[in-house]
Amino acid sequence: MGKLETLLLILLGLGTLVFGLLKKAQATTARERLERPPRPASDGAVLSDDDFYKKVLLMQAQNAASPDEPHATVVPEVPRPNWWRTFLGGSFLRKPHRPVSPKARA
Repeated sequence: MGKLETLLLILLGLGTLVFGLLKKAQATTARERLERPPRPASDGAVLSDDDFYKKVLLMQAQNAASPDEPHATVVPEVPRPNWWRTFLGGSFLRKPHRPVSPKARA
């Protein structure tokens, strides 16, 4: 009976914690909704497929008419993470120990 009471107490505590977190999230969402201005309605007119295709062709023609000058891309060397070397002392990276036969020792 004591274990059941303990389990119920833990579940009640977890339920209270989750309920509090949900209420806090709702309050934060409501406050942010009031603080932020509403988004403006989109001013852009919806294009038909043909008009959109013509605009795409026009932009492609403009890009082809004035190509960008090629330039060398310099990629800096990024340091490699080494957390895996220190995780658990890197024991999983070491080679497995193989027992040495008595003949090889002599």
